[in-house]
Amino acid sequence: MTLPKERIYTAEDYWNLPEGHRAELIDGKLYDIAPPSYIHQKLVKLFHLVLSPMIMELNFLNTKMPV
Repeated sequence: MTLPKERIYTAEDYWNLPEGHRAELIDGKLYDIAPPSYIHQKLVKLFHLVLSPMIMELNFLNTKMPV
């Protein structure tokens, strides 16, 4: 008895996934990705609120905005 061959997925397969389907294509394999958890989203927001003023104060983002 032979084992079934794994399918090798392509970029076209990835782009044809249903809208909103979260996945990564790595070496021909599709990996489902779980959405960020509520705690993860709250922590990202907290880091943004804390770090943004510091970054602006230190002038790390000294780039010119396009007109």
